[in-house]
This record gives sequence, C-alpha cells and structure tokens, in this order.
Amino acid sequence: MAVLFRIEYVLIAGDPTILAECLEKGKNFEATKNMRLGGVELEEWFSMPRALDQNGQPRYDLFVFAMRKKQDASRLKKGDIVQLLPGDQIEYLLPWQESVSDPDAFQQERHRELVASHPLFGAEAEAVARRIDCDDVLFKLADGKYAVVHLTWSGKKESNSDYPATRIFDHWKDVYEKVILEDCQDYSV
Repeated sequence: MAVLFRIEYVLIAGDPTILAECLEKGKNFEATKNMRLGGVELEEWFSMPRALDQNGQPRYDLFVFAMRKKQDASRLKKGDIVQLLPGDQIEYLLPWQESVSDPDAFQQERHRELVASHPLFGAEAEAVARRIDCDDVLFKLADGKYAVVHLTWSGKKESNSDYPATRIFDHWKDVYEKVILEDCQDYSV
C-alpha cells in the first residue's frame, strides 16, 4: 500500500538519507526489500528521529530513510510530495487500473494477434492491469518480466511482428517509472 510523504531534507554527506513527513497520519507501513520513495530505491530500514514541533511536542510524523544510491539524491527536493511504495508492488495510478475484469479475454486476444516472430509469441503471461483510456494491457510474464501490449482487437493474427505494439520491462520498478508515472502525468480526466 502506498503512503504519501513530503520531503523535508535530503542529506548527501556520508550515508545519503532522506528526512520526510508522513502526510497520511495513522497509516501503517513497514520496511521491505526494494521499497521506493518517490522512485528512489531505499535500504530496508527507517527510523523516527527525535524532533519537536513548534509547540515543543514530539513529532511522530517524521521518518528517516536511507537511499541505496547516493546519485539518486538529486531526484528528490524539499517540498516534493512523493509515494512510499513497498517492494515488488505496483501502485496503479490513473489511467491504469489493476482490476482486469476478464483477464482471459485479454489473454485470448493476445494469443489471436501474435505472429510467430513476435517477441511474446509462446510466452506465458497474465493480464494484471489495463489503461482505461486505450487498449494498453500490462501482462506479467512467467520469467518475471512485464510487457505493455497495445492490443488491436482485430480478432486475428497481425500481418507482422510489430503488432500488437509491445514494450518489455525487466522489473516492476521500470514499469512504474516509465509507464505508470509517465502515463499518469500525461493523463487528463
């Protein structure tokens, strides 16, 4: 489950760390492998610093996270509102939705459209999400990779391996950064 944070400080001297305010009071989260804050990969721990608010009361909404890569520090700025995502979980943002009403229909159409020279021909895959504004479907492949496939809904084999248009990603974080986030920024209701 994603949790919203506001970046308060990014420290790059020594071990690169992030001080962030949790904007969703009372929402629980835990440190997990491959967790990310605003697309920045984090170590598998966090702590709560001793800090006081303007009235001298303890702040229980501040957290310190350790970045895995120092070079990622420039990706976050003070005041940024970002999501903390647990490892190996994709948080779908509009125009993507996780619930695929009839995954078999997407799978069957994919099989109908692929020619033998298509990169996904014969690959085992499961439809896990779709765009609500076009025919893009996200498939999780049996080898752990992901593919965004723009189905044509022709109901027949396509004439060449360029169709259906397909982008393959090695890991869910690539899907999140290069598809989910970018599509969300371009999407207007």
